[in-house]
Amino acid sequence: MELVLEAVLWVLLELLFQLAAEVLISLGFASIAESVIGQRDEPHWAMAPLGCILAGGITGLIVTLIYPHHVSPTVSLPYFAIVILPLLVGATVFWLGSRAEAAGRRRPILATFWGGVLFGLGLSVTRFLILRGGWRLTGA
Repeated sequence: MELVLEAVLWVLLELLFQLAAEVLISLGFASIAESVIGQRDEPHWAMAPLGCILAGGITGLIVTLIYPHHVSPTVSLPYFAIVILPLLVGATVFWLGSRAEAAGRRRPILATFWGGVLFGLGLSVTRFLILRGGWRLTGA
């Protein structure tokens, strides 16, 4: 029973980390695009997915620098984090993007289902490679 509770808690923490990071990055990208670059009507078909993966990878690196450990050291579900969590992030940010559109705001690329999936995948794979590879990013 304790193992199941820890696994559920691990999934919720990972999901919250990814959602919080995506919301902050989405807000940052939207403000930069509107103020500095000028926003395009449609994102570029090739650059938008690469940007989502890159943003997720950078966020994964930052999260790993801040917390260079597995969320749950006793429950090892790395493939769950790489497959299921990005889908959950994509569904959640799609819902958040729908709410933004309903309020009359523009939906950023990261607030689409595939934008969220690619962001979550970049974050999860980066953390997986660093933590499974045993790379030491800090002295912790």
